[in-house]
Amino acid sequence: MMPNKSLQATRDGRSSSASRFTRVGPACLSSGRWAAFAFMKTALVIFLSALLLCGCSKKQKTPAMAKDYLQTNGEYPQMTLVQVLEPNNVFHDALFGVWATYPEGWSVQKASRWGQKNHENSVLFSPPKGSAAIPIMYYAMYFNGAPAPGNAEAMLREGAQKKEASRLHDGLKNYKNDPDSFVFRVINGHLSLSYLATFTQGGQVQDEYFMRIQGEKGFVMFFTHGPPNDVQALVPSVDQMAGTVKPP
Repeated sequence: MMPNKSLQATRDGRSSSASRFTRVGPACLSSGRWAAFAFMKTALVIFLSALLLCGCSKKQKTPAMAKDYLQTNGEYPQMTLVQVLEPNNVFHDALFGVWATYPEGWSVQKASRWGQKNHENSVLFSPPKGSAAIPIMYYAMYFNGAPAPGNAEAMLREGAQKKEASRLHDGLKNYKNDPDSFVFRVINGHLSLSYLATFTQGGQVQDEYFMRIQGEKGFVMFFTHGPPNDVQALVPSVDQMAGTVKPP
């Protein structure tokens, strides 16, 4: 919209071709009433435009604003499904800059922040009916800074070993990574590691499919555990979702 052009008159006293108003004669122009009318109209348009711009800026919550929130309040705000779920199965956490598209037939049960300053994030999915496997997405900023160039693979291997140790510490009996299942790949420019682990729960052998994707400022992980057949049936879907991930 160009309000100035539609309100201006030409120097010979005729309204411009873009004007939407009735043509005004020279007598009216010479009296100054038309000039005052045009000025008031232009001022009104500028005022209304400023109000619209102000309203838009308040609605758009940017990551920069979220960082200011963290500095001011000392922790990240809790998230809700209304904030992070978008059409077409898109999960988008604007605060951490994380995107992912979950598979058709899946739904999101819960998404929450937790840990120190709410900097850890978990998303619990429900797979299609009939599957007893439980898929979870986890993401966070690096605790000790991003891995140095050339050390990303070593950091992924170390992370797998630490995960095995933490699972055993948490009481999962016989938890053991399968080194033969380790697969390193690049997903959208980011190095990742996926593998299978086994453990015993309730006297039953269970599987866990693990995927970790390194980002520039943080990482995204997927944990899918449950009966071996159900977990392995979901592996293609988890890999599909991992292929859509944008990590922090």
